[in-house]
Amino acid sequence: MFRSSASTASHNNDLDFPRIGQQWIFNVTRNAHELGIRICAGTDDLGSSELGDKFPNIHKEIELFVHECGFSPLEAITSATKTASQAIGIDKYYGTIEPGKVADLVILYDDPSINITNTRKIYSVIKQGVFYTIPNQTL
Repeated sequence: MFRSSASTASHNNDLDFPRIGQQWIFNVTRNAHELGIRICAGTDDLGSSELGDKFPNIHKEIELFVHECGFSPLEAITSATKTASQAIGIDKYYGTIEPGKVADLVILYDDPSINITNTRKIYSVIKQGVFYTIPNQTL
């Protein structure tokens, strides 16, 4: 697909290859999700520089999963927590809130299951048992 597109690039300067590439990624991710393939969110640059952010951003990644790839907000959050911890083999200790697991948590001002951008509205963080309050923080 990209070879044929690239060969026409010299003849068509109107093609937006970064956007075409992003749309291809969104389509592949949407199709895989619809087929039941487990997908992990990560910060491997999708949703960073091309979309105006300075650094890879997990919030942007899960927002793209919801807005571009057909995930529900809770499916997108699960992709960044439970599914990601399973993929790298640390799900015995991380990825879900359960007795006996490490309690690293983010506490939000608003419900992300209603609006996925609410993951950016962080009230506090619990990391290694220490409670950190983040005054009026929106990422």
